Amino acid sequence: MLALLTVSHILSVDSVALATIVIMMATPTATVAAAYAISFDKEAILTSNASLLSTITSVVMIPVWIVTLNVIDKIGIF
Repeated sequence: MLALLTVSHILSVDSVALATIVIMMATPTATVAAAYAISFDKEAILTSNASLLSTITSVVMIPVWIVTLNVIDKIGIF
């Protein structure tokens, strides 16, 4: 949605701001949810697995997003 608004010049966002937003969205979930789940004994395994999965996924996806955003910046879309 943000990309569509930027390309249509309704909402202008520079490439640095867009890269910051995308990379922040690619970071893993907070591990504090797992800590709360463990201390309150509510779905500790599920939250720990979700935190692990999001961390592993972000290790792979953050470099992919950085390369993608650099290519988009070089093309001049944003």
